[in-house]
Amino acid sequence: MNRRSFLKNTGWSFLGLAASGSLLHSCVASSKEAKKRMPGASNLKLYWGDLHNHCNLTYGHGDMRDAFDAAKGQLDFVSVTPHAMWPDIPGADDPRLKWVIDYHTGAFKRLREGGYEKYVAMTNEYNKEGEFLAFIGYEAHSMEHGDHVALNYDLDAPLVECTSIEDWKRKAKGHKVFITPHHMGYQGGFRGYNWKCFTEGDQTPFVEMYSRHGLAESDQGDYPYLHDMGPRQWEGTVQYGLEQGHKFGIMASTDQHSGYPGSYGDGRIGVLAPSLTRNAVWEP
Repeated sequence: MNRRSFLKNTGWSFLGLAASGSLLHSCVASSKEAKKRMPGASNLKLYWGDLHNHCNLTYGHGDMRDAFDAAKGQLDFVSVTPHAMWPDIPGADDPRLKWVIDYHTGAFKRLREGGYEKYVAMTNEYNKEGEFLAFIGYEAHSMEHGDHVALNYDLDAPLVECTSIEDWKRKAKGHKVFITPHHMGYQGGFRGYNWKCFTEGDQTPFVEMYSRHGLAESDQGDYPYLHDMGPRQWEGTVQYGLEQGHKFGIMASTDQHSGYPGSYGDGRIGVLAPSLTRNAVWEP
């Protein structure tokens, strides 16, 4: 289904919802104003999830099982997301940055030495069609392209090695995988999003505009970036991407690192679908 058919049939099936912002300013999901703005159809229901969050499986805090339990208690679907790779990690020749490199690469090594298999098994354990959906996903950092999360439809999805984000995209072609940029508004070349690398289509149908990092709608709007990677820069924002003529949906997720998916105020994603099944949520 192409984007125009998708929007015509469902409005915004993947409805990225920030805590506030342009779409839902001064309203909540149950209010009359929100219901007027949200697209609706008699056979569609609204389900809530968090598709980007972390626990102590790689770098983060909180037990993975506790993270799944927390998600199941308040969400309809989740992907508990390990950090998987950083192909262009800088600082190899700078001894001052050795601890930074070791911190990240040590987590990647743990993931490959049994952590990923444990993660896949637990994702399958918690996935219950019609009750609670769990998806396999993992994150790749990139100085050049910006950070991305791969979300997989298949519950036996492998960990795909890559030399760059573009290499990752090539290897994912033909598979049911969404590759989504996040915390987009950081400075280009320093893990902010590079819109020159955006490819419109089924592989990247939406971008993560809001998380606990802040709001990437513009460089001047609500919820500024407060992380140590720096303030927002216009060339990475969603409005800049729209100015370039790109077409994409928007979403939110927490990107929180404490093993509590869906944490209050940090961002969630809403999906309009006829039922809480994998097929319905993935491709309405």
